[in-house]
Amino acid sequence: MGLFFFFNRTIYLRFRITQRELKKANQELMEITITDPLTKVGNRTKLYRIFETNREKWLKDNCEICLVMCDIDNFKNYNDTYSYLKGDECLAKVT
Repeated sequence: MGLFFFFNRTIYLRFRITQRELKKANQELMEITITDPLTKVGNRTKLYRIFETNREKWLKDNCEICLVMCDIDNFKNYNDTYSYLKGDECLAKVT
């Protein structure tokens, strides 16, 4: 009986550890899929999720929402003049 319990407990503990590792990996993967790797800000998918999660609350509370999008004019010229590396740095600063 003791040996049987030991093996079952060992298997159970390994299973729990694997579950925790998998959950952590899934959370990290989710963060990667909703974050722009260059600017480290949320992408369109993250924006949709924020709206989905908060929509009903905002409607109930009669909240006003403002969404600002900007376009950097002639950015190709900046990249061509200063290099794509400097362009990436510029985008990261703007965001």
